[in-house]
Amino acid sequence: MERYDRQLRLEEWDQQKISDSIVTIVGLGALGTISATSLAMVGIGTLNLVDYDTIELSNLNRQLLYRETDIGESKVSVCQRELMKLNPDITVKCFNTAIEEVPVNELEQSSVILDGLDTFQTRRWLNSFSIAKKKPLVSGGIYGFLGNIQVVIPSQTPCLE
Repeated sequence: MERYDRQLRLEEWDQQKISDSIVTIVGLGALGTISATSLAMVGIGTLNLVDYDTIELSNLNRQLLYRETDIGESKVSVCQRELMKLNPDITVKCFNTAIEEVPVNELEQSSVILDGLDTFQTRRWLNSFSIAKKKPLVSGGIYGFLGNIQVVIPSQTPCLE
């Protein structure tokens, strides 16, 4: 627990809850890699990583975990490797596929889903899944110098629809 000493000093902090949580991150670009890194460092129990893309040179200026030697490799496998270096006590599952092809039971186990997608069609699918399965969704996106983040709590807050 020494790894988490600073956060354990916070009165409201519940490290056990963090350790028991499963977070699914869909899209391992700029937002996805930063989110995954932060969650790994605080000791999230399980990270499900979903992306079917490979690393390109143009990714390296904003996607935190990738290097030139990773070009051509799948984002999920490199992300898993680098996150395990940061915190070997977490579990990282990789889904090198479209979100629609991830086994439903894997998504249903998620405590929260993070959307770092770059297509609105897939973002809408994920929103609908989140609402249907009553899973909190954190949706983020960047366009040029503009950014947006929305937290969707099914039956409590507005969603993307």
